[in-house]
Amino acid sequence: MPESSSAPVRLERDGHIAIVTLDRAEKLNAQTVTMWQALAEIGAELAADDDVRVAVVRGAGRSFSAGLDLQDMATRLRDAGADRSATEDEQTGSWAQASTAWLADAPFPTIAAVRGHAYGAGLQLALGADIRIASTTARLAAMEAKYSLVPDMGAVEWLPRLVGPAKAAEMIYLTQVVEADEALRIGLVNRVVPDEGLDEAAMATATQLAQTAPRALRHAKALLRQAYLQPGTAIAASLTAQRELIASPDFAEAVAAMLENRPARYA
Repeated sequence: MPESSSAPVRLERDGHIAIVTLDRAEKLNAQTVTMWQALAEIGAELAADDDVRVAVVRGAGRSFSAGLDLQDMATRLRDAGADRSATEDEQTGSWAQASTAWLADAPFPTIAAVRGHAYGAGLQLALGADIRIASTTARLAAMEAKYSLVPDMGAVEWLPRLVGPAKAAEMIYLTQVVEADEALRIGLVNRVVPDEGLDEAAMATATQLAQTAPRALRHAKALLRQAYLQPGTAIAASLTAQRELIASPDFAEAVAAMLENRPARYA
């Protein structure tokens, strides 16, 4: 399992699976500007790698991410003082949004394995993924209003899609904490598993996706995204995608595997 490090975020590879781990367990993986930059860079690296078929994002220790490291941000703002430029603020904002958006924008499926806290920036990181698998300890919340802030890393778009506008408003306005069972009931997570089985469940799902026809999954993700962003256009686009897939080596391999009664092996 080759590994690269961009502390405090780790990137590991397991075959066609990329595993991205927030690595500040002692701080409940509270996020810093350095982490945002690392996540953005990792996301760009993975998106450009045709060998990656699925990515899992997780947190080290007992929490996915407790949100923004307010102490780190306050220190940055204090140290920059009056010399802080609009360009620097824009760069920080760009890294913050890219740190979550890469999960939604990636051409391959993405999974968030959520245990413990997923607050603020942590919730938004999880929301960027296509699939959220939570442990029984998971607690999800948009905490920004508590600190006179707004969710600016994707939640205002992604949260209403999952839970509806009224529930999204309640979570954002009231900084409501949603526990695992309620998160499953309202569609905020896909599945809840015992805490000790979370990593195994996430990797089992990732393995299943990595063994599925990669071209089909990439087209399916693009079509689902198009259906959200451009309602009424995805059905026609799916026909174009289907023509391309029928002519692809993945389809030929899938048919051969079926006829030969064996697992498909996609190059």
